[in-house]
Amino acid sequence: MPSLKGSAQLYAIIYQFICNKTLNRLDWPDLQAAIAHEIVFIQSAGSGCAATLPIWTCIAVDGAAETAVPLAAAWFLYNLASDIFDDLQDQDGKERLWNTWETAQAMNVGLGLIAIANQYLARLSTTPNAHCDILDAWAQTFTLAAQGQNNVAKRPSLEDYFRQTITKSGFIYATIARAGARLVTSNSALLNAMYDYGYALGMVIQIVDDCRDISPALVASDLANGTFTLPAIYALSQKEAERYPELLTLFASSSALAPSEIEKALALIVETNALSRSLAFAKFYEQKALAALKSLPSKRAVAHLTNHVTYFLANARHKT
Repeated sequence: MPSLKGSAQLYAIIYQFICNKTLNRLDWPDLQAAIAHEIVFIQSAGSGCAATLPIWTCIAVDGAAETAVPLAAAWFLYNLASDIFDDLQDQDGKERLWNTWETAQAMNVGLGLIAIANQYLARLSTTPNAHCDILDAWAQTFTLAAQGQNNVAKRPSLEDYFRQTITKSGFIYATIARAGARLVTSNSALLNAMYDYGYALGMVIQIVDDCRDISPALVASDLANGTFTLPAIYALSQKEAERYPELLTLFASSSALAPSEIEKALALIVETNALSRSLAFAKFYEQKALAALKSLPSKRAVAHLTNHVTYFLANARHKT
């Protein structure tokens, strides 16, 4: 295996694993195109670190990187399938390849990705007890995520928002991070540290994503579709704000806002400092993630895991 220089190289190794194990032997152009599209998309966005998470958590507890490559490949394919199904449900993300396909075509590719991922999971190189533990946690977590996605409200309360985010992101990243470590250790302290790190990382990723790069234009787009992201939800929670009654009146209707109403709503959201305060939630979880790394043996892996979690907030602030 090549020497590890960072997540970019590990990402290439994951893709090569998928090619060698599946793509080079499978005559399914749509599925191959979806994977290639995702690779290009992640490289252009500079955010490929998430797929390498189980490799770094394996290294963090003194495991060998190659042990976790099949797990990382399965995670990548599950994540891609989730993106496809999420776009089908929300009818957004039109720049993605699968949104140019017929619904049945996209659904079949998503199901194929999950089937291939399950093959990789079935052949993990670990002890029988660890294998059972990983598969059980994986199944429970993704079942909860699917159930949560089915019940997502477009205009949740602040409490409901965090409940949804925990289910859709916090628990998933916690399970993936712990799984990477579980391949090579049963040490409960190390496994708990990796779970706590992953949970906090997942919360950071989802909160920053929901703030949509902290761009008023993108928040406006959400409002036009009748969808509330964290800045709007947080603003609505500020009942002591001077102009709260105006905001409440604007959002009282169940229909999407008109352009003039969106402009007014944005002004009120900015007035409550909801954008910066939304990022403060992400900062809180960033610190929780970093605290979880303190007891890990591999300093090199800790440095990369630190970069994983700080990347998202730094990138958001850069674009603000």
